[in-house]
Amino acid sequence: MHTPAVSMLTLIVTTFTGQRQNQAAGSRREMTRQQALGYRCLALVFGVLLLSVACATPVGVVRAKPEDVYRTLTRSVLSTGQLSPLSQQTLQRLGLQEQFETDPEAVLAQLRGRGQLDTDVLFTLAEASFLHADKAGRQDYYLAAAVYAYAFMRGARGMRAPAIDPRPRLAADLYNLGLTRGLAAEAPETPTPETAAQSAPPAPGPEPSVN
Repeated sequence: MHTPAVSMLTLIVTTFTGQRQNQAAGSRREMTRQQALGYRCLALVFGVLLLSVACATPVGVVRAKPEDVYRTLTRSVLSTGQLSPLSQQTLQRLGLQEQFETDPEAVLAQLRGRGQLDTDVLFTLAEASFLHADKAGRQDYYLAAAVYAYAFMRGARGMRAPAIDPRPRLAADLYNLGLTRGLAAEAPETPTPETAAQSAPPAPGPEPSVN
């Protein structure tokens, strides 16, 4: 038989146990909500970082003076003794830029042997031949530069926007200078004391005596 005191004690224990269980269940639900909120925050931060990396430019921008940019864009074999950026791009596209520095004649031969030559290759041949002629002192390459420049100008007649393309004007200069230097007579060698002595007429001998 349960006395009223025992019944009251049982009720208190049951109530307390139920409250503890309710509190534990509430705590677990609160922890679950906090964890879910934390995961959402982490996902949001990760998404922002991923978006910032995807939108970041892979190439930096360096400010330069307009004079320097113009000087670089208008550089050519006639102004600086270097190939123009357009010719360098053609050699780089064909994988011949580094070889041209060490063996220009082989590169010129490879460019000539490409069959049907487009305007890009013709202009590169003209400028590269002129540069090699300057460095090696070869008149035949001056003439080759003139031939390629003339072929480029004939092919460039149908090009669009020739006014903003610097190559036709440069090709005309390469043609004129290539012909002038290629057909120029070699300058006579400056005489030295040794060569002057060798080329001097022999000294006259003693006059014969008259008896």
